[in-house]
Amino acid sequence: MRSRGWLLLLMMFALHCHAQTACPWVNQATVTDSPDGAVREAHTSVAADGNRCTFDYRDGEAAYSVEIAVQGVPDHGSNSTQPEVQCASPKTPLIGIGNEAAVCSIGAHRMHGAQVMGRVRDKSFFVIVRSHGDPDTPAVRQQLSEKTILIAEQVVGNLF
Repeated sequence: MRSRGWLLLLMMFALHCHAQTACPWVNQATVTDSPDGAVREAHTSVAADGNRCTFDYRDGEAAYSVEIAVQGVPDHGSNSTQPEVQCASPKTPLIGIGNEAAVCSIGAHRMHGAQVMGRVRDKSFFVIVRSHGDPDTPAVRQQLSEKTILIAEQVVGNLF
């Protein structure tokens, strides 16, 4: 009878626990890059097929959205890195981050960011970092570009 009581207690405890959805390429701490805990309202979601992860969080007054997608590419000769979002700046090739990788700025005004797209073996990937609320200055765009590249390096490292 005592073992049933413990089992019931354990089951009730399990109902109150919520496991964080895991992205197969990076974790929330890597994406938010905030060891001091300043990040608020962080949420992670993973698509049902496991090919896309989205991280949304607030840091100070700004809100950020990070989207990562990886998909199979049947033919290496095809255009495997079609960007999810139109580039607002020319693409800059990236060396050492997979194959055919490039970074560009996206968006304008209050919603802006950067994206990296490329390929590793038979998988194409893209990483998009968007900011809502940061001023649209060259310095902020550079920071978002650097953050996007760092996350892309982590994704590519996990694809090898």
